[in-house]
Amino acid sequence: MPKVIEAQIEYHYQQACEIALKEVERRARLAMREGPRLIEFVNAMGISFFTTEEDGYAEENLIKYPAAKPTMDLICEWDQYLKLSGCPMRFTADGPVERNW
Repeated sequence: MPKVIEAQIEYHYQQACEIALKEVERRARLAMREGPRLIEFVNAMGISFFTTEEDGYAEENLIKYPAAKPTMDLICEWDQYLKLSGCPMRFTADGPVERNW
C-alpha cells in the first residue's frame, strides 16, 4: 500500500477517534445532568464507567441508571475499532476534563 494512502487512513482514523471521544464526553455530561445520581464519568485502561454515591461505580448497572445507556452504548459499539476506553479522561457534569491522574 502506498505511504500516501496509509497516511490518509491514519488521518481519518485519528479524526474518527476525536469525533467519537467528543461525543462520549457530550453524552456523559448529558447523562450526569439527567441522572443526578451519576457523579463522575471515568474512562481509562479499557474500562468506562460512571461513579455514584450509592454504588461507587455503575459500569454495568444501566437498569438502575438509564441516563448512562447512550454513553455506554456508543463506547460498546465503537470501542473495538477506535479504542475509546483506552483514552484517559474523567470529569463531572460541569467540571474540566482531567487526562492525567
